[in-house]
Amino acid sequence: MAALDFARSLPELDGMRIALWGTSLGAMHVLKVAAGRDDLAAVVVQCPIVDGLATVRRLGLGAALRLGPAMLADAVRRPIGATPHYVPIVSPPGSVAAVTVPGAQNGWNGTVSPGGSFDNRVGASDVLEIAVTSALRSARDIAAPLLVCVSQRETLMDPRHGLSPPGGLGSLDMKKTPLGRAPRPARPAARLHPHY
Repeated sequence: MAALDFARSLPELDGMRIALWGTSLGAMHVLKVAAGRDDLAAVVVQCPIVDGLATVRRLGLGAALRLGPAMLADAVRRPIGATPHYVPIVSPPGSVAAVTVPGAQNGWNGTVSPGGSFDNRVGASDVLEIAVTSALRSARDIAAPLLVCVSQRETLMDPRHGLSPPGGLGSLDMKKTPLGRAPRPARPAARLHPHY
C-alpha cells in the first residue's frame, strides 16, 4: 500500500490510472491489496495462486512431509530472533523446497531475465503461512476491472481455481492460454484494453 501512496505522490503520474499486476503468489497479494479499494484503474493477475491450501494439496503429501522438519526448525528459531531456517523456493521433484512439482524450477528460471538472478530461498515456516492464506473472499471486493490470465498447463496452482472466481466479481475478464509457466512468452498472452 505504501507503494501505491508513493506512486500517487509522483507529479509525473496520473494517480487515477494506477493498476496492480502480479503473478503466482504475487497475484494473491495483488488480489488482497486490491480488495475494497476504489482508487485502482485495473488489476491484472497471471497464474494466480488464489487459495494457498489448495496449492499445498496440489504439491502433495510427500512434499509437505519433507518440509516438516525444516518448518519446525524455523519455528523454533524465529521467536528467539535467530536467522530463519531457509529452504529453496523452487527445486527439483523429491527435494526439500516450497515448490517441487515437475517443471516448476524451469518455469521459475524462465521468469528471470538473461544474466539476472534471484534469491531462491524462503523461511521454511513461511510456507505454512502461505498454506493458510486465500484471496478467494477478498477478490469479491475488487471494484476495478480485473483481468485473470490462467495457463491451462499450469503445474503449481490448479487452473480451475483461476477459472472459478468467486461470485460477485464486477468487471472480470478471464483469459486462458495453452502455455505453462515456462518458457516466458515473447509477448503477453492477454492484455487489458487500451482505455484501462
